[in-house]
Amino acid sequence: MRTPPQDLTEAEVGAAVAAHWSAAAESIKYAPIGFGSHHWVLTEATGRRWFVTADAVADSRDRLAELTAALTTAYALRHHCGLEFVVAPLAGVDDQLLSITGRYALALYPYLERVTDGRADPQQLLTMIIALHATTPDVGDLAAVEDLTVRDRPNLEAVLDNPDTLRSAGPYAADFAKLVMDYQEPIRAAFDRHDAVAATLGAEREMWVITHGEPKANNTMITASGPVLVDWDTVQVAPPARDLWMMGSVDAYASLTGRDVPVEQLEFYRLRWDLKDLCGSARWFTGPHERTTDTELAWQGSITICHRLATTSR
Repeated sequence: MRTPPQDLTEAEVGAAVAAHWSAAAESIKYAPIGFGSHHWVLTEATGRRWFVTADAVADSRDRLAELTAALTTAYALRHHCGLEFVVAPLAGVDDQLLSITGRYALALYPYLERVTDGRADPQQLLTMIIALHATTPDVGDLAAVEDLTVRDRPNLEAVLDNPDTLRSAGPYAADFAKLVMDYQEPIRAAFDRHDAVAATLGAEREMWVITHGEPKANNTMITASGPVLVDWDTVQVAPPARDLWMMGSVDAYASLTGRDVPVEQLEFYRLRWDLKDLCGSARWFTGPHERTTDTELAWQGSITICHRLATTSR
């Protein structure tokens, strides 16, 4: 996120890290990167640096359980399966990976130094994903299983059913309601396409694998020990297409693994990505919110998604 949380101070972050991981901060600097999680760089008096993340999930039993399962899986992939490209969180003094502060779940990671500004190339990324999928028999019981539903869908459907509910929620509420109503036909058609494929995918779970969820180039880094993949908070057991739709390496994957990835599954996850983002924006804009860099990004993203849904529905 580009904007620091108003209900989690740097002092609270430092206190949580000191208590849970015994790392005393001399300085903490907010890192305005990514979307969804908050990030800080914490530096000890020795000069050693750490990367801290915070997710606003502690007030939701389901979201907290999903994050806990994802990070537990990442830890096992790194330390038990030997996947050195997995950037896993550190266990705390009580062997727990998360520290709860208010409504936030905090995790601590080693601070990684880049040796180049470049990202992993397509072959390096494919190699990592194939290695990840191969660990399914070892860690498949740790991760959450893709449930093929769209989180926050009720928020968007509420706008579709009654846009007047957004008149006083915040600065983007009225515009978002108008956008959704202008594009209600392609949005509803997109949900119909999504649900039709989801019904068929649910019958093929024996073919599902451990997936990262967002294996895109900007989630990779080149370090002194080689390429690594970050952001493991979205790990789930799911069809391989959950990873492959954004990688452009489907034919090579099928050739190397013997797993066919149907085009309709790739299209399903491409569509699912847009619907989840649009529903997430609906959750944001149906509640109290302010005009920030992050809400502006969500608003602009919503416009782009609606345009794309209208184009693909023709």
